[in-house]
Amino acid sequence: MGRSAAILFTQAFTDSLISLFTFFFTRRCGALFYKRFLSRENVINHASVQRLFEWTFSLSLSIIMLIFFDAIGVMHTATRRLNWLFDIYALVITLILILPTAQVYHILYDSGWHPGEAIRASLLCELVFVYLFWRIGDRFPLMPHEYSPLYPQLLSTLSIEAAMSRILVVGTTMLAVLSGFTAVYLPYSYLISFIHPIKEKQVIALGERLVSSLERLSRKKRQLLMSEMQHIVSARSLENSSSMSARSRVLSSLPPDIQQADKDLSSLFHEYNDAASAWHDVVFARTKMGRLFTALGALMLLLCAIRVLAAVYNIWAHLRGNRVGSTGAAVAISDRLHSVLIRAGVHVDVNVIYQYATLGFTSILMFLNLRAVLVRMTSVFAFVSGNRAVNSSAAIFIAHLMGTYVISSTVLVRSFLPPGSRVLIADVLGRVEFRYFQRWFDVLFISSAILGSVFLAYQSGYLLGRSGTIPGAPRRRRKHSRQL
Repeated sequence: MGRSAAILFTQAFTDSLISLFTFFFTRRCGALFYKRFLSRENVINHASVQRLFEWTFSLSLSIIMLIFFDAIGVMHTATRRLNWLFDIYALVITLILILPTAQVYHILYDSGWHPGEAIRASLLCELVFVYLFWRIGDRFPLMPHEYSPLYPQLLSTLSIEAAMSRILVVGTTMLAVLSGFTAVYLPYSYLISFIHPIKEKQVIALGERLVSSLERLSRKKRQLLMSEMQHIVSARSLENSSSMSARSRVLSSLPPDIQQADKDLSSLFHEYNDAASAWHDVVFARTKMGRLFTALGALMLLLCAIRVLAAVYNIWAHLRGNRVGSTGAAVAISDRLHSVLIRAGVHVDVNVIYQYATLGFTSILMFLNLRAVLVRMTSVFAFVSGNRAVNSSAAIFIAHLMGTYVISSTVLVRSFLPPGSRVLIADVLGRVEFRYFQRWFDVLFISSAILGSVFLAYQSGYLLGRSGTIPGAPRRRRKHSRQL
């Protein structure tokens, strides 16, 4: 009895230390991220905005770490469940009640509103936001329908599960569109030097055209300046209307030509810049590090192809009436691997291989998606940081996107985790329709991947009869370009 109590005490003490370390570590990472990417020296940074961002970042990163802890068995199951419940409930309340109110308050306060008026207006906007947010769920089968009395139905509608399901509608849509485009753009960006090779002489030819066009434009501007000076001198010396009319005729005929030449020069400069970047990628691809990146691009192409095929398989299986989602393609792949190993005479524990393989795949998936969303969120911050009214609250908006993204990712990567982890996540999230959100994600993911492929094909010149044209390569000279 005493030994069992000592073991339980040691386990509880160790889990407490891990939980505290995770909390302080994630808070520190949030503070470093805010100071590195979201803090500006030339603007006022509110301490409350930084604290809200650190809090949301800590909860989001803690959920990601719990996914890995579930896969490798860190901490006791009961302790992990408590951490899951705290992180999920705290993040949902933060996303629905705290962040929208703080967002509106800081926008109004930075616009010059009195603090009291800003608080009242932000609370009113929060009520409108909650109403519209709850109306989102009217068109979606977010939870299993139950025929029960009015009061239990009302409690079910106002439960944390209903709130989480509505967050998943927005987050899954955002994640599917982002992941679908990333699935085709990421391999394309790594393999661009092989898909569209460019030669050094093409870049040199573009540079010579750029210099020649710049010289011609400078010569035209000098002629215009000399003409203006001559007519000013003649107007002052002669002081008659005929000289002024001649001057107006010259000025009205020259500027349009120069404006067109300036536009052509700008277009030619962008072509040269893109071609130089493409040539730099070709040169880099010939180095050892470039070959490594090319191999990484091929691996990403394979992973993205597998992800697209898995989405197509899930939709096809659903149309046939098969159950997908909780098992999904990951379990099917595990079964096929087990069969292959048995036929090859290799006797290993396929569950162990499946656990670490899914852990690795989940790590890659979460890292790539999180990296992509952080890059785009910092781009959004750079775009809105010039507006004083929204600059200080832009970090709150980014925190809102990040929290929504992480909750949606948790639901979507659940099918790639071992069975024990899937059961724990399902127990924590409650009666959420996992299969519905998986199908919703798959449809939007494939649609986004198709549209992204069409966009990249159009940009690369494979559409509209521009075969052989590459981004940044010298295009056929336009008719008006010869007039520079």
